Amino acid sequence: VIRAFNAEKYQEDRFEDANQKLTNTQMFNQRMMSIMSPTMYLIMNLLPLSIYIIGAGLINNAGMFDRLNLFSDMVVFSSYAMQVIMAFLMLAMIFVMYPRASVSVERIMEVIDTKTKITDGEFLGNTKLMGEVEFKNVSFKYPDADEYVLEDISFKVNKGEVIAFIGSTGSGKSTLINLIPRFYDATSGEILVDGINVKDYNFEYLNNIVGYVPQKAVMFSGSVLSNITFGKNRHGKPSKERVKAAIRGSQAEEFVSKLDDKEKA
Repeated sequence: VIRAFNAEKYQEDRFEDANQKLTNTQMFNQRMMSIMSPTMYLIMNLLPLSIYIIGAGLINNAGMFDRLNLFSDMVVFSSYAMQVIMAFLMLAMIFVMYPRASVSVERIMEVIDTKTKITDGEFLGNTKLMGEVEFKNVSFKYPDADEYVLEDISFKVNKGEVIAFIGSTGSGKSTLINLIPRFYDATSGEILVDGINVKDYNFEYLNNIVGYVPQKAVMFSGSVLSNITFGKNRHGKPSKERVKAAIRGSQAEEFVSKLDDKEKA
């Protein structure tokens, strides 16, 4: 795409600008750490040394019975001082990690705060029809696009019928199929599954009555059986005969026959 629009120089400048900002930020962080880290370690080592020097003088000038108490106080005070210094070291690390964390939080919150445009329906009941899909004057264009990908599409497929969509790459074949499980919502018109508008279905219920096979063949981890019977099914748990029929229908008999019994089951 970059080559097609002759945008190499623009993309290089864009990358260079972002890279320079990142470099400047990292250089600032490293300079601050190169100053703060030795300073904190110097203080961390000088403080106990100062405590021991002062404590040694006090013990030397104290009476015989007070020396033991002064020595124990010196050790305790030294331990507390080290804890305070370590807390400041941790605080310095927080200052280094905070900018990275804040940027990550902002990017994550952008996703979390984004409200979905495809809302869940409430229909969960059974219908008299089964296996029927109908498009009524359906048009669709992607968000922020000027032209429609699909325009005024109408057809009806009854139970047991097969329909094929033929067209060149980019003509909208996959987009049309993606409208049925509501990967996108139609811009106008209605899509009916078993006589009910897909926008009225509960997402989980719609996913249970619609089977979708993407263009890219992908198997989930597990056995062949677990992949075929994946998810809930309104007809209950599939029998072995239905599983075998699904394997034959998907032209996967040769592939499955080469697997061992554990991978199959």
